[in-house]
Amino acid sequence: MRRAVTALGVALTACAPAASPQHRGFLEELRAAPSAFVAETAAARGERAPSVPIFLDDDAAFAIAVRQKLAHDALPSLPSDTVAFALAFDLDEQPTTSPGRAGSVTGDALTDEQLLGFYDQVTREIHVRSANLRRDEAERPVARFVLAHELGHALQHQRMGARISAAPPTDDARLAWGALLEGDASLTALAHLAVRRRWPLGRVVARLGDVARAAQVNGLAAETKSNEVLARAPALERERLLFPYEAGLAFVSDLHRAGGLALVERAFVEPPTTTEQVLSPRRYLDGEQAVPVELPPTPSGAVSVVAGTAGQLLIGVALGRCSSRAEARQAAEGWGGDAYRIVTDDGGRLGLLWATTWDDEASAQRFEAALSSPCLRHAARSEGLSVSPRTTVARSGRHVAVVRGLGDTPHEPLISALHAAPRAPLPARPIAAGLTIPPVRPRPVVGPWLRAMTSWDSPYLGLRVPAWPGFVAESGDAPTTLTLKGRERGALMLLVELSDEPTTTASQAALFDGVAAALGRATRSSMRVVSNGTLPTSLGLASARTFAVPETSIRLRVAALPVCRATGTIVISALWSDEQGRRAADAFVVQLSTLGQDRPPVCDELDP
Repeated sequence: MRRAVTALGVALTACAPAASPQHRGFLEELRAAPSAFVAETAAARGERAPSVPIFLDDDAAFAIAVRQKLAHDALPSLPSDTVAFALAFDLDEQPTTSPGRAGSVTGDALTDEQLLGFYDQVTREIHVRSANLRRDEAERPVARFVLAHELGHALQHQRMGARISAAPPTDDARLAWGALLEGDASLTALAHLAVRRRWPLGRVVARLGDVARAAQVNGLAAETKSNEVLARAPALERERLLFPYEAGLAFVSDLHRAGGLALVERAFVEPPTTTEQVLSPRRYLDGEQAVPVELPPTPSGAVSVVAGTAGQLLIGVALGRCSSRAEARQAAEGWGGDAYRIVTDDGGRLGLLWATTWDDEASAQRFEAALSSPCLRHAARSEGLSVSPRTTVARSGRHVAVVRGLGDTPHEPLISALHAAPRAPLPARPIAAGLTIPPVRPRPVVGPWLRAMTSWDSPYLGLRVPAWPGFVAESGDAPTTLTLKGRERGALMLLVELSDEPTTTASQAALFDGVAAALGRATRSSMRVVSNGTLPTSLGLASARTFAVPETSIRLRVAALPVCRATGTIVISALWSDEQGRRAADAFVVQLSTLGQDRPPVCDELDP
């Protein structure tokens, strides 16, 4: 699990209550009973617990484990790993620097900064760098998310065995497969988070999908001290590292919203084969295939170095060298297929022959326009290879051909040869006919309670609370809570607030007990249950429980009313000490009303 993407997993935990100072840290709990966490995480995903040892390593032990894993995972190198690819696609950039920061980026430095934990498929072990987590002050949400994510990989191995290590042989397909693996592992971590927070999994997945999509659009978050090596890394290395996590989570989020866990697990049977399908899950569900593009022939007198398919992601990375991230991503959209060959002559001069095809002529025109800028026009030299800035771009309808370098070789005949290659689209192979990806509703603006002539109104909750004579209203800094305190003896307090937990029998019991416990601590007494039942309100039938403070006339009634398809609860509490106060509490409940919205904004938060 990479440090730069753990923020995706803890974005929803910002409002979680802090742990008690007396409560043991998570890593101490884990050392005492690791099997309990494994079982809890597997159950959250609906699977049996795998037999997987968990090692909480110091830095030295973690480094040894990383070296072992790298030896186990030695996959065949890809074209994008080569110097020739970086030079030909104008990606041989120097690491970026900023004032106060200098130095080159090495693979070891990037691993040391970014890698927090991993699952080794060969040894079937999980290793977590515990000291690194402590430095982040992240024992609470980050450590849990990292470990649950790695357990997600263990569950994948349990379901599919060696299939998960059979990585595809091409850049684009391997990135797409990695996105599915990492997105699914993050889904396991989110399921664990949802169970612990007692939130609906759909809410957690939709909201973290939003975070992942925003990360894709906006790029690497603020260059914090913990990510400074990654921020200096070349764009190609950085994007290949982040894509499986960010795009993978967004992809799996959309699949889950369209068809639940069943559709996510089906994706392992029919995985995405292009980064375009990951970036546009609708294309994956529709079964849109990459257009087969004929590999460009090697020119006379040249030697082929590497050849392959760039794909939508790497095209966007290359275009990002000469335009903004958003412009580059847009210019790479509508990709239909491509094939390139990189060649060299006796003098080490490189040439790029690249044939591309697009979904429509407008997409081809955007790509052509992007290449009319300084893209692919920088001279560069590295490791005995060089490339000249001379580049020719030509478009014919939906097809765009690019030739770069090749010394003094005329480009025009090569362009003609590239355009002559047949490009017949493959028939679509729908993955799930009839399924649609629901649009994600934007998060609503949480506004304050507003004072009207005879009421307090909450446009966010869609509620109207009567402004009672003899009561003073306080909303404070919590826009989801309104407190009415009685000035007269007997009617002590009325409270309306939102609980983001779904309305279930268990959550209602915990709610009732929690409110009673708070009053019990305030009065230093044990609350006694007086009655259980239901309470008719103007908003519907609420479950209610009434408590008594022993040896006093004080009574507390807590009512729980489901809202937003029971994904949240409106809690109506009343505290009184005499019959007049009880009648005021009853009348208050009757006079609660809605603002007449079909779906108040809070539901876009609770039930996205």
